[in-house]
Amino acid sequence: LSRKDLAGTWTVHWGAVKAIFILKLNGDYECIWPGSIYIGTWGINNKGEFCITESCTHQSWVNYSIIIAKGNKHKYHGITGNNPTNQVQITMERIR
Repeated sequence: LSRKDLAGTWTVHWGAVKAIFILKLNGDYECIWPGSIYIGTWGINNKGEFCITESCTHQSWVNYSIIIAKGNKHKYHGITGNNPTNQVQITMERIR
């Protein structure tokens, strides 16, 4: 899994919430979440996890690491890796 694999626009189901991720090849990130827009950065860490740093306030930043199981180049499934007691199922489907 590489940055090139994930760059693009995705429909994301984060648990029961549907959002849009815009992942730029340079690492810029935007998330259109119901009622909010988050910006930040994204990448792939040395464990192969999809990592996001985001904020909707530009003052308080949150980090996520997501373990991704590759489906094909248009669809990925994953599970958050931050807190084992609060795991969220994630599905990403490429829009473009």
